[in-house]
Amino acid sequence: MKKVAEFIVRRRLPVLLMVLLVTIFFAYFSLRVEIYTAFSDLLPQNHPYVRLHNQFGRTFGGANIVLLSVEVKQGDIFNSKTLEKIKKLTEVIEFSRGVNNYQIFSIARQKVKDVRATAWGIEVQPVMWPKVPQSQEGIEQLQNIVYANPTIIGRLVSEDGKAALISASFFEERLDYASL
Repeated sequence: MKKVAEFIVRRRLPVLLMVLLVTIFFAYFSLRVEIYTAFSDLLPQNHPYVRLHNQFGRTFGGANIVLLSVEVKQGDIFNSKTLEKIKKLTEVIEFSRGVNNYQIFSIARQKVKDVRATAWGIEVQPVMWPKVPQSQEGIEQLQNIVYANPTIIGRLVSEDGKAALISASFFEERLDYASL
């Protein structure tokens, strides 16, 4: 022990620099450490409620669901300004960290379709994708599509047309609660 102490005293400047470099090295990388706790890890996995929670997640694509409602005070959602808001909110959710892109539902998503039988066969088209209709004719056509589609009206758009729903599911292991 005495030899170590003598070595440090005799070479104090190199030892001090070495300690300083090691400290800076660890301090730099300690800033990149992410501490993350999965909520499900804290729960007793054999408890009946936890098993039901896990089954719900497997069945419905996740137990971490966000529902956004876009409502208007006057009129209905079928105007360019409100439809643009719905589209922008949908895009914000699409690019959120941890979102399950297969579990986002909104009239502004490509996967929400209008399916019709015609003389030529079955027509399948996105309801309001890639662009929001700007003309009054386009908005009226969208309104007709929404009201004629039982999978949209009452689910993604209220029956009175005053509100629209945006639903998204998140992967728990990739969910960033701080960014939400």
